[in-house]
Amino acid sequence: MKLAIPTQDKNGRQSIVFGHFGNAPYYAIYDDSTDELVFIENDEKKHVHGQCQPTAELTKNSVKAIICKGLGGRAINNLNNLGIKIYFGENATTVDELIKKYRNNALQEFNPENACQGHGTCQ
Repeated sequence: MKLAIPTQDKNGRQSIVFGHFGNAPYYAIYDDSTDELVFIENDEKKHVHGQCQPTAELTKNSVKAIICKGLGGRAINNLNNLGIKIYFGENATTVDELIKKYRNNALQEFNPENACQGHGTCQ
């Protein structure tokens, strides 16, 4: 399965996890069946709150799950409607940490109750 992780840089598994899904500069796409990691640029990183649409790029890359620290309720609903699960990646600094947590089933699924209410309002 392919996972997307928002990042602030493209430094492999040591890439720093970005705090909010929608305006992350990059997404690390991790394939857990091949252990391959690639990066795509987020062309939607500059947007008005609630107006980002990175889903086309993620679905094109066959992403089935996202691990992030924050995203809005609309994004949660849109991604869930596409069959993409979202996991809460709190307290993780690097992509490698999140991959390890995912492999150990140590992540909670995001839900509308823990969604961000605007940029800068994430947990």
